[in-house]
Amino acid sequence: MTDGDPHTASLPLAYDRAIAEGSLTGYTHVLFVAAGAGPSAAAALYRLPAETTA
Repeated sequence: MTDGDPHTASLPLAYDRAIAEGSLTGYTHVLFVAAGAGPSAAAALYRLPAETTA
């Protein structure tokens, strides 16, 4: 990552890079997991569009 500290944008930036590099070929889902300050956390299961899984 060359645009400084992405901080809160790190998950979508990593997803964009994985798509660009073809790292997700053959996969159908991506699990995004994040932790916040204190006892907060979140997760989202994302179904990849068909053109990225071929």
